[in-house]
Amino acid sequence: MGEYRGIRLNPRLSAAAALVRLGRVAADVGTDHAYLPAYLVGSGICPRCIAGDIGEGPLNNARETVCACGLEDRVELVLSDGLEDAAFRAADDIIIAGMGGEMIAAILTRAPYLRDSRYRLILQPMTRAEEVHLFLAENGFSIVEERAVTDAGKVYLILAAEYDGTVRHLSGAQPYIGLLRGVQNPDAIRFIEKQRRRFRKELKGIADLPEKADRADEVRAVLADLERALKGA
Repeated sequence: MGEYRGIRLNPRLSAAAALVRLGRVAADVGTDHAYLPAYLVGSGICPRCIAGDIGEGPLNNARETVCACGLEDRVELVLSDGLEDAAFRAADDIIIAGMGGEMIAAILTRAPYLRDSRYRLILQPMTRAEEVHLFLAENGFSIVEERAVTDAGKVYLILAAEYDGTVRHLSGAQPYIGLLRGVQNPDAIRFIEKQRRRFRKELKGIADLPEKADRADEVRAVLADLERALKGA
């Protein structure tokens, strides 16, 4: 778990920090208290960071952290809705953690300049990870690393993606588990099992509804693929 001058990153943010490339400028979108930028700069991973948030309150929290760590000259604070502010274009690694998958996809949609191989996207959706996977696949991004991480008793996905221009088609369980298929560690297995519970619950609610027959068939196909993934196939 990452720690710098009393700033102790939770497992989700530690996993994000581990995916940041050494020596690159990083941007943290929705930074809140700026713990991650302070850690990245203070520990020497990044020469500088851009910390952005949509709200004045969270940005004031971020300012307190940055000042307490003496990093005012290396962490730039930006009031911004997502990646709208031009300051983010100077970053190499873009971190969006702790938001829903739909919101992450919406933020990325509004920043078409990210379709450039110089950027790395480090994304950690709290819910609906499939929205992130589908956005990346449909917009020419390749996932270079993906893992599951358990934080406060819940399991989440975190991934790094880079633009290569190749549009991909995802099928079966791919949108829901990404690259976790065949990964035999407890967090990955726990995430796949979480998705299995989700689709079992959905199927139970629609299995006997004639108007939902097509959706029920789709859910059964995803469940069958999740079972294969749990077996390492």
